[in-house]
This record gives sequence, C-alpha cells and structure tokens, in this order.
Amino acid sequence: MAYERAADVVTIRVAMPERKLWWRNFTGEGGPMALDLDGGERAGHGVARVDGKGRVTITVRLDGPPASNGR
Repeated sequence: MAYERAADVVTIRVAMPERKLWWRNFTGEGGPMALDLDGGERAGHGVARVDGKGRVTITVRLDGPPASNGR
C-alpha cells in the first residue's frame, strides 16, 4: 500500500479503487482505523475522498503515541 506521512497525518493512495471495497468504509465522516507504524499499532481516524478522476485518497489523523506491541 502506498502512503506518505507528515508528522501525525498519513495519506494513503488507493490503487485501483474500483476493484476494492474496504476504502468505502471511510467515506463521508470517515471512521476509526489502526495502522502498523513505528513498530506498533497506531490508532487514528481516516476519511476517504474521491477526486474528479475517480482517484481515492484516505487521510488518517493519528491519535497519540504508538502503543507498545509487546515484541
């Protein structure tokens, strides 16, 4: 999955969104999601946006510091 990160904001570009369903859970107001970053799980809130060409980008605002993963 391709993503970019700037501090506590992660931007995910969904490849071939017309063939995928999962990103639709984050349309409108968006919803909670967890990402594996920084050696642990990071919780955040993701919102999907579709541009005029049908490209989908999900912006995730991360909550707090990384959780300990016990590894």
